[in-house]
Amino acid sequence: MKLIRWTGMVAVVCLIAVSGLAQGAPDKAYLQKIWDGWSTMQVENVDPYYAAGAHVFFDDEPLKFNSWSEYRKTAAKEAEEYKSWKFTLNDDVEIHAAGANYWGMATLNSVTVNKDGKEEKSTLRWTFVLEKQKGRWVLVHEHVSAPVG
Repeated sequence: MKLIRWTGMVAVVCLIAVSGLAQGAPDKAYLQKIWDGWSTMQVENVDPYYAAGAHVFFDDEPLKFNSWSEYRKTAAKEAEEYKSWKFTLNDDVEIHAAGANYWGMATLNSVTVNKDGKEEKSTLRWTFVLEKQKGRWVLVHEHVSAPVG
């Protein structure tokens, strides 16, 4: 009887582990896809990575966005002011499990070219929370900022 219970418990643990692997945790490559989408300057290319509804996103300005749709409008308008954007995650990406969700942080290199051709390079900070919705990891919170100075 103990052997049957033990075997049953091992089987359940294995199923849970395999189930978790099958869902695929977000990794650096997935996160870079988000930034590759931003690099196209076509906001619709990042729509699949952001949760709809009331979620707070922080960017350099304005102070806060109360939903992806608010954030999206401002980002689309800002893209019109540039010739190009390029964002590359650095090797300091950290991703941590938090129950069924993940949170993380990274720095990324940014190269932007203004309409007048002036190139600007900077290093940005990024913190995020991802939640699985409809089989995809989506951002439910994000904070992007540049060091002051």
